[in-house]
Amino acid sequence: FSVVRAVVLDPLPYDAPERLVSLRMLTPARDYFSTSEPAFLDWREGLETTVDVAGLASRTETLRAPGEPRAVVRAYANAGFLELLGVEPRLGRSFAADEDRPGEPAPVALLGRDLWTERFSADPAAVGARLDIDGRSFEVIGVLPDGIDLLFGRDIDLLTPLAADPGMDRGEHYLDVVARLAPGVTLERARADLERLAAWQSATFEEDRGWTATLAPLDEMLLGTTTIRAGWVLLASAALLLFMACLNVSNLLLARATARQGEIGLRTVLGAGRWPLIRQLSVESVALGGLGTVLGLSFAATVLPLVRRLGGDRIPRLDEAALDPTALGVALLVVVLVTGLAGLAPTLGVRSGTPAHALRGAGRYATTRGGGLRRALVGVQVAASVVLLLGTGLLVRSFVRLSNVDPGFDAAGTLTLTLSMPDAAYDWRERGPLVQEILRAGREVS
Repeated sequence: FSVVRAVVLDPLPYDAPERLVSLRMLTPARDYFSTSEPAFLDWREGLETTVDVAGLASRTETLRAPGEPRAVVRAYANAGFLELLGVEPRLGRSFAADEDRPGEPAPVALLGRDLWTERFSADPAAVGARLDIDGRSFEVIGVLPDGIDLLFGRDIDLLTPLAADPGMDRGEHYLDVVARLAPGVTLERARADLERLAAWQSATFEEDRGWTATLAPLDEMLLGTTTIRAGWVLLASAALLLFMACLNVSNLLLARATARQGEIGLRTVLGAGRWPLIRQLSVESVALGGLGTVLGLSFAATVLPLVRRLGGDRIPRLDEAALDPTALGVALLVVVLVTGLAGLAPTLGVRSGTPAHALRGAGRYATTRGGGLRRALVGVQVAASVVLLLGTGLLVRSFVRLSNVDPGFDAAGTLTLTLSMPDAAYDWRERGPLVQEILRAGREVS
């Protein structure tokens, strides 16, 4: 529950996230693609169904000062980006409109939490400090709130103005685009509005010929339908497994209660009431449930950090999964329900008896009582097991088929790397020879 809640169930950490949508271009082959700066500006000015539109991008650059040089992820967004999301900087302010003039970005930046903590020790006095990014000086005007990284697909260290330029090449696609729908606007209406504008772009500009556009809810774009579907499958599988465990424990408790029919019958004859006996059996079930809860929560607390570490880079928001009060409250509610269900079976056989029943209950007769209910529990458990095994088999088969897909090349012993050449450090004429030198040195090493 902690994992699925953090990844799928919790709303995005923005104001009215259900009104946020992702806008993407579609190639002539109907593949999703990023957007150019001129196309983004067309959408921002021409869409009639949105309150505002924001363009986003990021790349790796080098922080030279303060402190030792290190690679940083520099993100770009237009003025009004934080306002569109309905969030405010942790410290300082966001970009002003005159700091985001087309083609003339102001040298200002908002720090990400990690960089603010690492280089400025989370000191509020960081606002007003200077950064050297690849030889260019930036003034820190604020600190970003949590949740912004999710939009960029990776942790960002600083955010600077986008300053989208209508004169940029329309064939240079690198922007992700987010918009907030106007009140009362449906997804279908907004999609039709975007398709209308994209059709105009396709008919007007050669670079956009044959291209169109579409939109989807922001959470669907960020998480992906596969991740959302997998989360629900995981939660359903856990519920089915819990149900099977309840059936199993109910059967064991019923067998134990049946074996104690002689004791229960004699106590009934000696004056013990029905409800005190039921209370005794229920207390035993609660004790078992309590012990199971302690063991389960201890196991979850041990495994959850490992799950976050293994999947945090690939699954959005997984690092937010935690055994917080909400998760513990849900666990307590589930424990109460399943303890009641598992402990219900043995209490059904408690009834008033006569001395003859008590004597028979101490003998072989006791072993036959409750047999029908036990057989029914076993039958349901077997049916649930078959469903779970079939689902598991299908998932394993799908995984094996995906693992055996031929990529079209031999990937054995092959490594990849990303090379960042900041504009301020390398002239474009120097990049080609430098890449050739790197390739030559790499061939000598291999």
